[in-house]
Amino acid sequence: MAENQKGIRMAAATKDDIKKLYTLYNVLENLGKYNARSLEDFEHFEEEEKRWISRFFVDGEIDVDELINYLHALTIGFHRVVMGYQVLFDNCADPELSYLDFNKSIKESILVWNHLAEHLKEGREVCITPDSTMGQMILIAEQESEKNSEKEVSNG
Repeated sequence: MAENQKGIRMAAATKDDIKKLYTLYNVLENLGKYNARSLEDFEHFEEEEKRWISRFFVDGEIDVDELINYLHALTIGFHRVVMGYQVLFDNCADPELSYLDFNKSIKESILVWNHLAEHLKEGREVCITPDSTMGQMILIAEQESEKNSEKEVSNG
């Protein structure tokens, strides 16, 4: 984000947040889909995951209170993952598709920059005019920057 632009900032989900939520997904899937009710039902999990899962069992039984407490402790990581996905989806994804892919603006930008890089690598002359795709993109970016600067001054 450019210096003169303001937006919402939130902490990114950590790899640990994602790993714990993915493990939790696997635990819940095993509980629901395979009726897993003992620690032995999770033998196929990695050692670190099994240590994590073992805290939900007391005397061989699932301790629901312990599970709920741990679920509550995961809510911050869950929030970061879900909100981070939403921010990226809203700003980068094509909302018309049923799968994740960049939006048209990003795809067009990548094509333009790749085309520019190809010309520069080959030592070819690059001419950016207001009528060219690159020129239009630069003009739009400058207009947005000016609008944001004007908003900052008026809010100032």
